[in-house]
Amino acid sequence: MAHAPPSEPLPPSGSKPTAREVRLTGRTEPEVPSVAHTTGAPNQRIQLGAVLRALRQARGITAAPAAASLLVSQPKISRMESGKQRISPRDVRDLCKIYEGQDQQVVDALIGMAG
Repeated sequence: MAHAPPSEPLPPSGSKPTAREVRLTGRTEPEVPSVAHTTGAPNQRIQLGAVLRALRQARGITAAPAAASLLVSQPKISRMESGKQRISPRDVRDLCKIYEGQDQQVVDALIGMAG
């Protein structure tokens, strides 16, 4: 979906901007959220969880043994993999050890996504 450049007025969407929005942006039209507004902790958690799930499944490990190795419940593994629960850098590191065979750069990148 293409967005209008910042210098062009945005099409009306039916809601008026607040006085604060007009002061801060100089726009009299409401701002349309961009993709940048959809990134962040929840989406990053979902992405990280999906990668961890794929790594686990690629090794043929079910959630129960992974949970037992971390000394957590199987539902916690499920919540982490679905992005419903925060994943600590330590959990990422430990899961990568359990799933074995990850390049250290991949592990470091995944740890960087955690938190």
